[in-house]
Amino acid sequence: MKRATIVGEISAGGANPGREFRVNEHFMIFVPLGRAINPTTGTNWEGTGVKPDIPTPFAQALKTAHLAALRKLLETSTSERKKEQLKSVIDEVEKQP
Repeated sequence: MKRATIVGEISAGGANPGREFRVNEHFMIFVPLGRAINPTTGTNWEGTGVKPDIPTPFAQALKTAHLAALRKLLETSTSERKKEQLKSVIDEVEKQP
């Protein structure tokens, strides 16, 4: 559907909603009660996870996403003044650990 850019690591792969039911005092079961379906692919991410558009380690995901957003703004900006401001911010963010 590409409504967002996903940055980070592949998710755990739990797509189907469900509920736990107690069978007795020592045993519970999890029963799926639905299934999420991607309207574009007709599939879901159960067991496979959501694959990011920009793979990066968890610890760097926020910085990577921030830089990607700034670069997209830079790419689409028509104002030279705004482009210079964005370049300055990108330089500062890149210096951060």
